[in-house]
Amino acid sequence: MNGSKIKRIREMLGKTQEEVAEKLNLTAQAYSRMERGETSVSMERLAQIAAAFEMKVEDIYRFDEKKVIITGNNNNHGEAKENAFQLHLTINESDKAIEILEKTIAAQQEEIKHLRKQVEKLTELLLKPK
Repeated sequence: MNGSKIKRIREMLGKTQEEVAEKLNLTAQAYSRMERGETSVSMERLAQIAAAFEMKVEDIYRFDEKKVIITGNNNNHGEAKENAFQLHLTINESDKAIEILEKTIAAQQEEIKHLRKQVEKLTELLLKPK
């Protein structure tokens, strides 16, 4: 099982590592190691993670972020329809998912600014007369 997939689902649900770890009777550090792929995830543990996410194990396996549809309905978690994985979130959870995506965009924009400055410095060095 790909830990980054579990991490992405958790983030989209607006859950913290601490919240999920508590439901699994793990430390946040132990849970974090699973998400980073440093520790393997057994089928039993995956079933516990799915329960913490209020999903089915097979829905975690089928999860494809490109096919996620966020709705305001909180019924039938993880139900697959028309070859698209539908993740049903409450309005509050949707707000958390949007907030996470906005933070990700902001961090990437800062990284772009930093890289542009690096390019400018390198360009200056390369164009400086010898």
